[in-house]
Amino acid sequence: KKTSLNWILAGLLHDVGYCMDINRHMLSHTAFLKSSPCIKKFQRNLQETFDELEKVLTDSLNKKFDFGQMKAKLDHGVVSATHLLYLDQIHLEDRIGDTPNHDWMKLITEAFRAMAMHSLKDEVEIDPSKDPLSFLLLLCDHIQEWDRPRVDSLKLRHFVISALHKPRPMSLDRSTIVRYLKADLTWDRESKMVKPISSENEFKLCLHYKDSGKEEFEPALIWCQNTYDFEKVVLDNWPPDFRLIFKTIHPVSTELKIRKNKKEVARYFEMDLLQDYLRWTKREAFLAIWISRSRDRNGWVRYHQEENEELFETVFEKASEKREELIPYLPPNLYQDYVGWKRQRLHEAKLHCRSE
Repeated sequence: KKTSLNWILAGLLHDVGYCMDINRHMLSHTAFLKSSPCIKKFQRNLQETFDELEKVLTDSLNKKFDFGQMKAKLDHGVVSATHLLYLDQIHLEDRIGDTPNHDWMKLITEAFRAMAMHSLKDEVEIDPSKDPLSFLLLLCDHIQEWDRPRVDSLKLRHFVISALHKPRPMSLDRSTIVRYLKADLTWDRESKMVKPISSENEFKLCLHYKDSGKEEFEPALIWCQNTYDFEKVVLDNWPPDFRLIFKTIHPVSTELKIRKNKKEVARYFEMDLLQDYLRWTKREAFLAIWISRSRDRNGWVRYHQEENEELFETVFEKASEKREELIPYLPPNLYQDYVGWKRQRLHEAKLHCRSE
């Protein structure tokens, strides 16, 4: 009963601290007004105040809790977990003290740890044998792309402009980036347990994505984030004969199939493009090394190509050697820089094919 309570709390509330991230993003929009001197001063003061208050809160949380450091910005998982500590006292409003209810803290320890650590990376380690809910939350947070509504930013702008010019009842289409999730699981009525179908010692989860060009997301960068996050899982106490395999499968996008003539099509793969980008810009050598090692298909992160799709795998199994850190950090502005480069590259490829 206690485990179920902790799992429900962690699953439902681990991202409520995103409001802090939203505040930070809203500040950037005020930069549009900086050409007006009086507004520019307000905009600058607002940014400085937010940065100062964020640092004060970050320092306070780092001193209070011992589960890794938030170095530059507030972590939404830590904010969510901190809020959880006081949820049972919320009816007290202004009478809540600095210390949460002790009995409540003892009851929700597992949920608190899972929420706090699911998005932290620095100095954080998750041992599934000692902290199973933290591991499950991390894994499920990456799997749960299905049925998560997304709004295309370009469509959103067109929608707003249209609504301003001609107000009328409208709905903005939402999309999801995943077609379906497949898991080799069955329910055993006798033992009342969920068990793998194909093998008792191996469990596979397969996330099948849509066409990335139509839904506008970057599969290779998603896999960078997955690899970076899963590195904090420590498998020293993992069962020696059990493997959990998490696959993400991406069809080759229609925008990456560029027709040369009636018979021949130039087919590009996401990981090839990312590797070309790293070579072209001569930056982030560790990402290039990560791609090369994942192509070897011998490590815990694996990548290979089929005729019309790309397969990315993370394999959780007990290894004789300590798990390797492949991505020490995610470069700032990687997403924006890569997307801009990729568009230009594909545009040039189309021009080249037409000239032939």
